Amino acid sequence: MRLTALLGLTRQDLLDPAIIGTTGILKSIKKSAPSVKRVVITSSFAAIINPSKGNWPGHEYSEEDFNPMTQQDALESPAAGYRASKTFAEKAAWDFVEKEKPNFTISTINPPLVFGPIVRLLQRYGIENLTDNREDPLNRQSGQPQHLEPAHRRGGTRQMEG
Repeated sequence: MRLTALLGLTRQDLLDPAIIGTTGILKSIKKSAPSVKRVVITSSFAAIINPSKGNWPGHEYSEEDFNPMTQQDALESPAAGYRASKTFAEKAAWDFVEKEKPNFTISTINPPLVFGPIVRLLQRYGIENLTDNREDPLNRQSGQPQHLEPAHRRGGTRQMEG
């Protein structure tokens, strides 16, 4: 028996929020923000990796690459559901642009890992945590504040801007 069946997870739990959320935002932009010219979607490497290829040394990923999993594969485990949700949401975005012909273009970013300010810390400690010179309020090992390297030196989302 699949883990998702034991947990009672369905397509509606795993895929629909990502697909409907992505296309819903694009529909709203088309309808209500005609001045928008480009939408950048932060997707995931999970949407483009082909697990059957392994590390795939020398492969240069392009817009032709998508994770080959099926909607049925998504029900195998919560991790598979995550990978499928990213894959099908990104495909839905590209399908939306092709069919709806909005006034904007889209670009997707597929990072393997995203670093950046931790939302719960931002809420707890305030806006000063948005700067690149911030302190970790509590180092989990020593219990003392620890300086964090600026996000752009850690390969964070700021590196993808521009």
